[in-house]
Amino acid sequence: MMRTTNQIYRFKTNRQLLKLVFGALLLVLVGYNVSGETRPFWTQIIYLIVGVFYFAEALWNLNKHYLTVTPHYIIENALFGTKINIQNITEIKKFTDEYTIYTSHKKLRVKGRYMTPESLNNFKAFITTLQAQLANKNTL
Repeated sequence: MMRTTNQIYRFKTNRQLLKLVFGALLLVLVGYNVSGETRPFWTQIIYLIVGVFYFAEALWNLNKHYLTVTPHYIIENALFGTKINIQNITEIKKFTDEYTIYTSHKKLRVKGRYMTPESLNNFKAFITTLQAQLANKNTL
């Protein structure tokens, strides 16, 4: 079964909002520490870096989505995301709500707990059809 449109699997927003609040809290803490000079300078730099990272990651995840499935690829939308050709998939393993998709050279780990319930159900249906295709390919 060849897919003709892209499917998008979204992040849960609660987790991203928590990261956004945590990053903003760290940035406020840095601003407070700079004005009060209560800690050494290097701790302020660490709080600043971690705060910016959390804040930027949360904004990225709120504006983007977790996975995109095109007719030929499964793409993880992250800073260093993985792109797997569907034709090269050799094995799919499931452990609780975590799916690991293997090719001969790459591995993509998809965590179901990061997806919205609707996206997770759609992804499970996609994986089921993919496993059926993989079983047919292996029997030939």
